Amino acid sequence: MASDFEGELRKWGNSYAVRVPKDVVESEGLREGARVRLLVLRRPRPGAWGALRGWKLDPQAMKDELREEHDW
Repeated sequence: MASDFEGELRKWGNSYAVRVPKDVVESEGLREGARVRLLVLRRPRPGAWGALRGWKLDPQAMKDELREEHDW
């Protein structure tokens, strides 16, 4: 059986840890020291999409640069 939960990464000494809720531990029959696999799904930080707002990109300059890299 696989359980799905959302946790928060916390600093623990020189490492990081994710707390697993008690109900997940119990339903999976886990004990301290059990080996588990963690799938990391990143979510964009709030406001991250606007971080490059106002950044101007010249499409023609980009095309010219790409053409220089290729030997057509």
